[in-house]
Amino acid sequence: MLKEKFELYASQFVPGAAVDSKYLVYSIEQHPGLRLGAQSYVGGLADRFKGIVTAFLVAVATNRIFIMDWRNPFTLEPTISHAQWDWRPNSWRKDLILNHSLIQFNLIDQLKLISDRPVEEIEDKIFLGQKIVVLNINGFSWDFAQRLFPGYHALRIYKEAFEFLFKFTLPEEFNDFWATLENSREDARQLVGIHYRTGGTNNGWADEPLADWKLAERHVREGLKKAAEMGANKPTVYFATDSADAKEAVRWTNFGVPLLVSDFEIGHVERSKFDNRRPFDFAIVEFFALSRCDYIIGGKGAYWSTAAMIGGRKMAMIE
Repeated sequence: MLKEKFELYASQFVPGAAVDSKYLVYSIEQHPGLRLGAQSYVGGLADRFKGIVTAFLVAVATNRIFIMDWRNPFTLEPTISHAQWDWRPNSWRKDLILNHSLIQFNLIDQLKLISDRPVEEIEDKIFLGQKIVVLNINGFSWDFAQRLFPGYHALRIYKEAFEFLFKFTLPEEFNDFWATLENSREDARQLVGIHYRTGGTNNGWADEPLADWKLAERHVREGLKKAAEMGANKPTVYFATDSADAKEAVRWTNFGVPLLVSDFEIGHVERSKFDNRRPFDFAIVEFFALSRCDYIIGGKGAYWSTAAMIGGRKMAMIE
């Protein structure tokens, strides 16, 4: 069992008593000398979650204590806390200075450094035995995961590693939203999550437009076709998007099935400007809401597919 393998790894270390241990730190902060452009943070929510799991698996493979350095735009806690592995820096070394690590790797869109190497070579030939190694990483390495745990599918490895690391707690301000989703299941309907990321400068960050909000209605109809092909029968649809215009475009459209749309603004963790953590928290809440849908369909962006991975759900992409 994978869980037992993770538990065996964790059993070797005791928080506060691991003075002589080696550490692997996942950090969202790019070292100034390693930045590819002006961006100083590692990806959006989904990219970070993918990178975190990969970094954790590398820590397991190299027998290093896994720590997370996530302070921007807000800490994950209390919305996401540690589960069976305590990744908080202060639980291990209060004197660990993350910004002055001995060796740091920028693996943004560069997974080959680990995915193409034999697992047993990573510690000696890449990390060189350094006490503290920091990784900036934004992807999940399917090849590395399956080489580390042969016989297990990469999606299962990802899901179980994520659950070993994280525990989700719903903020009270979203209780009504969550209850609406849960109540939609009362008549035994399946729940289909359809995600539509538009991007563009009109949403608060300088990014290339990914989709036109005016095409949101078509996106939902294509999503329903995909869901039907996977086995959905007269489901309830939850429509998730970063565009208020797209929400309004579909809210009053008759698709022949119930459709749910939230009224909350979603924040892009690496690009949006935050006055408070509510949009950040809702990005997490909607991510976990999608993960609970029976079928998840989306277009560009990794938010929806990563949610499907942690939920172990069927998914399909709209080209």
